[in-house]
Amino acid sequence: MKKINGLLIFFIGLLFIVGCEVKDPSQPQLNVTKSQLALSKVIAVGNSLTAGFQSAGMLEDFQMHSYPYFVAMSMGKTEFQQPLIGAPGIGSTPGKTPLKFENGKISSDDLTVDPRTLLKNALLSRPYDNLGVPGATLSDVTNAYNSTSSESGNNPFFDMILRNPNFGNMTQLQQAIVLNPTLIMLWIGNNDVLGAALGGGDLDKITPQDVFKTRYTELLSKLRQNTHSVIIGANIPYVTDIPFINTLDIIFRAVPALGINNPVPVVFDANLQPVDFGGGLYLPLLTEEFQLGVTHLTIPALSAYQQGVGVPDSAALVNVYGLQPAQASAIVQGMIAAGLNPTGV
Repeated sequence: MKKINGLLIFFIGLLFIVGCEVKDPSQPQLNVTKSQLALSKVIAVGNSLTAGFQSAGMLEDFQMHSYPYFVAMSMGKTEFQQPLIGAPGIGSTPGKTPLKFENGKISSDDLTVDPRTLLKNALLSRPYDNLGVPGATLSDVTNAYNSTSSESGNNPFFDMILRNPNFGNMTQLQQAIVLNPTLIMLWIGNNDVLGAALGGGDLDKITPQDVFKTRYTELLSKLRQNTHSVIIGANIPYVTDIPFINTLDIIFRAVPALGINNPVPVVFDANLQPVDFGGGLYLPLLTEEFQLGVTHLTIPALSAYQQGVGVPDSAALVNVYGLQPAQASAIVQGMIAAGLNPTGV
């Protein structure tokens, strides 16, 4: 219990209560009366962070470790209904289970059963208390009621969690209001910027700030107008801080010996240490965007690199970096000795 109570204190410490003045966060203005029992009905609205999504999938064990569940249990709630999914779980990749790590490799199994047979709480006659939908955007909370109406256009988790048309094609927001909550945990918006990070820095995948502000204000207004609830919202973390994005940033450096004076990604060994090919000579990875000055490589790039993609061969060392053939050949041998696979791809 001490561990769970600690989690609750930590969670509350990370959040802000809607209505607080930034200049005086110690004096929150709540939209409830003093006589109201603010904690009688607790629900959560959000995305994968709220749903308990882990390892690219949903599974009961993950969901029972979601932060809304821990908070509700810490508050003494005897009932906090979630869209529980039985083993082996449902992955975000169609037809696959969540990822697993076995024998040093990350993989997933084929889902050999009908996913509908894994929905353990599908017959609940009301909306779930945990309405978090993996992949949901801010717009989805107010507009999406099934997979096809979601921003992605094909997110099956909306069908599993919102269970429409059984509930009259109600969105997350509408189902939250129907539950008549007195405490709403709201964490939404990270997918409005995460797509840009996962998409290699495609800024078109970021919801513009003015649009985001309008949508978030609309969401809060509707919750406040249609419920008598305390609303606790969480800030969006910096997505560029996650290992998926910055794993390889530490191995960028200039290579003056090759006339490269700005930091670029360098070839490194199996232990993620830059490979010195003699005299402090470190070779940049071979990327399509080489002349643009690559600054981030994501984990998928690392996976490709381990297969030899991005590792320059003799031809690339001569044609791209201007080395002499004999020098290029010697360096390639050094790469091979270091466990690299110089493909020139």
